[in-house]
Amino acid sequence: MIYVWNWRKAVKHQTDRQRNSTGTCQRSQEKRVSHHPGATTCMIKPTEEINWTVVVWSGLLRPSKRTTRNLLEVQRKGNELKVHPDQQMGSKNGTQNQLHTKQTMSAAVAGKRVLHGKKDVFKVPLENIVESVTYSTREKSEVFVETINKSMHSEIKMDSIAYLVSEGNPLDENGKLLDNNLYVLGGTHYLAALKKINEEKQMVEINAVIFKDLSDEETLWLGTQHNLSQHMCRRISAKEYMTNFRRLLLEGADLHKEPPQNPPKDWRLKCQGLLPEGKNINSYSPWLGMCRCPLSTWKLLEKVFEMYEKGEVKGMKKVGTTLESHRLWRELLKLDVQAKDKILKDIVDKRFSIGDAIQDAQNRQCLDRVRDTIAEQLDMEWLEIEEKCGSRVSSEVLLPYARLDNVELVPIVLNEFIEDLRDPGKRMGKYESLWKRGDEQLSSYGKDEIRLIIQKNRNRNQRQLFIVFTAFSMIPEVLNLADKLKLEPEVVVVRESECRKHKLTGSKLSAILIHELELIQQLASCLDREMRLIPNWKHLARKMFVDEDVIKRLEQHSDYSPTIRLFDHLEVTQPDLTIQTLRKALSRDREE
Repeated sequence: MIYVWNWRKAVKHQTDRQRNSTGTCQRSQEKRVSHHPGATTCMIKPTEEINWTVVVWSGLLRPSKRTTRNLLEVQRKGNELKVHPDQQMGSKNGTQNQLHTKQTMSAAVAGKRVLHGKKDVFKVPLENIVESVTYSTREKSEVFVETINKSMHSEIKMDSIAYLVSEGNPLDENGKLLDNNLYVLGGTHYLAALKKINEEKQMVEINAVIFKDLSDEETLWLGTQHNLSQHMCRRISAKEYMTNFRRLLLEGADLHKEPPQNPPKDWRLKCQGLLPEGKNINSYSPWLGMCRCPLSTWKLLEKVFEMYEKGEVKGMKKVGTTLESHRLWRELLKLDVQAKDKILKDIVDKRFSIGDAIQDAQNRQCLDRVRDTIAEQLDMEWLEIEEKCGSRVSSEVLLPYARLDNVELVPIVLNEFIEDLRDPGKRMGKYESLWKRGDEQLSSYGKDEIRLIIQKNRNRNQRQLFIVFTAFSMIPEVLNLADKLKLEPEVVVVRESECRKHKLTGSKLSAILIHELELIQQLASCLDREMRLIPNWKHLARKMFVDEDVIKRLEQHSDYSPTIRLFDHLEVTQPDLTIQTLRKALSRDREE
């Protein structure tokens, strides 16, 4: 008969943390069998007389909830062990395939477990156990080894089990364990801690289960599935998962070679088999995408992982953590190879934090969209446009357009800008005539290049000037209006995208967009105001894509500066942004 154990209950009754059930199933009528108090009751089907062996122990062959509800018919033919679910679980083919793949791999590995009679756990000397150089499915953490070491000094327990692999049969004709080396796949940290404690007693023996002649795929599966919930376990990290996914992609242990253009058909299913129960490979698509990157990108990725674990990445406060960051990988996958390598190189060189890298990746995507629109409108290659226009199409100039929330608005907003690129003199003529007409016609001019917000607060009889970032500079008109209207007391900077997001148009605002932060400083100096900077002005300025050279120049004049409020994001509950809501935001900023 075959026992399918309910692992969560049965493990409480296992003194040695393992259970081996063997028996003989003869031709007879179907009957219901009840076994161990913790076991699942199941139906036994009549078959030919055959010996069955199913090994279930904590970690490796822990049955899933679905598996425990099904009878597995195991047919042993030579060294091959096949598993056929009696019932197909799930309504989708993908779920069925994933379940069948996991069951097949579990049974195949179990079929290669070394047994001698009823003995399935061997006492193996520590000196005969070495780490696997070819397949290190889990990297050894010295911090975790030291933690185990401290806990074992008070009370050494030798009841944990190591998972070992042998090349060939490790037993002689009499069933005695040979003295050849065995590679450890499970219990690496446990063994390392034991060896430190027993440096003078190399012949100390520990409990171990041994497998022989595992294939590359079976080795990876065993290395990732063991020790999921045992004593002294360490869950596999994102780096280790991605490393194993790439090994399956390359169909070998060598990670440092170019991946195939098209992955194997069953690659995702094999990767699914490495994940813990309840996890779906579709949730790890960013990891799979990064595993398919070229060798140059993979080497940089390995360096980023190493620096992150050591706490050497810019902006890190903790050491020993692992980098998962689905968001970073998701943004990088949208870029070409050169852009990926550039961002990862900036992380390695400590110019970018993880947050900076995500922001830079998003900026690059937005800029590509704007450049494509400009190139399409002008019917020119982008390199030609850069040669012709120079700094007028720099990244700093284009970013305010690129960061628009509504993608459909990009061509509309860029219309005036593209016309300016075609004929720069025509646009300057518009500006000169505008300055002569004065502020009354300011609100009725262009909807995209004019953003000077001037509105009277009737309750307190005060006026405020709000200046918004953009690529255009109309500082002379700003200065004239400020002098004419005697504006007071705040100068507030908000993002252009927020104005568009909350539909600040028509009678509610008229605006002039300026690009550099130093122009605001000039405005404040003309207003003869007491000047100072808020403490986090540099951080907020960088978020608003202010050039580093501008920030450095401002640092030289830190003794005088306007009272500037930089709002990277305005928490507005109503669709319309008014002076009152901005004043509340200013008050909240002062309190903070």
